[in-house]
Amino acid sequence: MHRDLTWYANRQQTRARRFLQSNNLVRRFDMRSILDHVRGVLNQTRSAAVARDALHLAFNLTRASGFGKVDLKDLGLRVPSAGGLWIAATSCYFSAGWPPDTNGDDLSAIGGTPEDRSPELRALGERLLTSPDKVVGASGDLKLWTRFLREIGVREVIALANVTDERRIFGQELVQWRLAQVTGLPDTVLSLWRALLPKGSTAAHPLTEYKALSRLFWLPGQSDWERLTDRVRGALARQILIGLKGLWGKDALTTTWEKDRQYNKDSVAVPTPLRAFLTHTAWLPVQRPGQPGSELVPPGRCWTFPVHTDRGENGPPRFAPLLTRSMRELLDDNSVGVERLRSLGVGVWGSDSDAARLVRHLGDLAASDAVAEVHGSQFQAMYRAAWAACATSGQVPFPATALSYLVADVGGVATPLPVEAVRDGSEPLTLVVASAEDDKSLLRLLADFHRPVLMVDGDVERVVALLRRRLGAQIVAAADVALAVLVNGTAFESGATWPPYP
Repeated sequence: MHRDLTWYANRQQTRARRFLQSNNLVRRFDMRSILDHVRGVLNQTRSAAVARDALHLAFNLTRASGFGKVDLKDLGLRVPSAGGLWIAATSCYFSAGWPPDTNGDDLSAIGGTPEDRSPELRALGERLLTSPDKVVGASGDLKLWTRFLREIGVREVIALANVTDERRIFGQELVQWRLAQVTGLPDTVLSLWRALLPKGSTAAHPLTEYKALSRLFWLPGQSDWERLTDRVRGALARQILIGLKGLWGKDALTTTWEKDRQYNKDSVAVPTPLRAFLTHTAWLPVQRPGQPGSELVPPGRCWTFPVHTDRGENGPPRFAPLLTRSMRELLDDNSVGVERLRSLGVGVWGSDSDAARLVRHLGDLAASDAVAEVHGSQFQAMYRAAWAACATSGQVPFPATALSYLVADVGGVATPLPVEAVRDGSEPLTLVVASAEDDKSLLRLLADFHRPVLMVDGDVERVVALLRRRLGAQIVAAADVALAVLVNGTAFESGATWPPYP
């Protein structure tokens, strides 16, 4: 508008101003109004030149006014893809050449998957952002452009594929056979998902219809996992971990079905196809001590160790396989990521919640001769800490239905003793539970006579109580052990007269 126009007369808006504003003939000259105008122009054309100009105008406006003041994702800005097309920023991914924290190298590796290995991942490759020099230019600020591209919606983690289940299902039918009748899932995705679906319903209202509150999610390329290269699987594993840390929504692993009524709400949680894949597939890289490289294992066979205690004497075990160091650093003890991994089956070393599982795991390692003598002291310290956590939380480590191992001191040697599954005629395990505060003479005698002793750090009575719940009353505390000297099978009494030995 011309600067000589008069907008006010005696502090009142002029008739001209009221006319122009009421008929939407003029707008305020500020960043929000200009960006609204940009949105309108982009909606009316597919011109690459217009898309380029709009992108640079928006960048210059936000750089001058400050990032974060306007939500830029709904402007409809387009960016240049590696294939030369201008595509919506919200459907585009960073690529190789952009800063490392954009995950561009991994996304390029994934997107470079050949069509015959994974059509889904190949399609992702068509949505990779072009190289920085073609966006930023030789004199541009890469850091500012990266931040701007994030704000307009360019992605750094793979978007999950999904379908909407629009059915209404009676509560009693929220079970495997009915849920698996959904349409839109690839056959291999559906097959794996079906195996994880519940066979019995937990709905409180079996004869009332329920509706899904969220979509069914799965990972692009999960059907083709076995055909992918090691490099692509590694890149996908890192993408999964980043997604689990929070970039994937809370419904990524669980679909909630809610009673379709306005009163007496009830909900039922159903695992998504993504959870089925992440639970059963070997996708987590684990490194074994002293061995180069890594192997992929399912979550149920994986342990992680907190990064914040990953150094010094309280560092990770030197005798046990763990999630690789690079993946642990990528996880960075993120609370959302840790809880999601735990829900998939990953154990967290040193966590009170996983103490009973850790006692069993350590027993299995000892039974398989995985603990070298040089690591014996670290093993014992971790074993005692796990038992202390069990005592505090009241967890019984040994299930009644499976073989486990209890590591006891027998004659000064750490010895794994089998704890058999409960069955008729099973041999009871006799054991003395002791701590460093117990009588040293007693402990020495128990060692000399090769009596199994479980050494714990305090809480002896609690540990005895836990073990008795599973193994019986023959488990005793060292303080309750009474020494007796037998002579010819009779308890020795110092004041009595005994016949001489022949």
